Amino acid sequence: MDSSGPLLETIMKLEPPVHVFGGSAEDALLYGRSVRTLDDVDVLVGREELEAQLGNARASGFSSHEVRFEPIEGMPMVIGTTDGSRDLEISVV
Repeated sequence: MDSSGPLLETIMKLEPPVHVFGGSAEDALLYGRSVRTLDDVDVLVGREELEAQLGNARASGFSSHEVRFEPIEGMPMVIGTTDGSRDLEISVV
């Protein structure tokens, strides 16, 4: 199993809840577990929840974040954050 397992456990306890998608979600849906090494865990959050979720990420050890996609200034759509060994990518709707 890859290092996303403990991160997924943390993510599933977040309030407000997030929606996991991408490779982690595919593995869970198809196999019921992680079956491959993944570079990151992708989550989807509502724009109104973004600050709360960035706070959750900081509380979980993700102290550094960067805007990875921002088509309209001041309205990021993808924010990446890392704790040094794991990468969490937050997509905003």
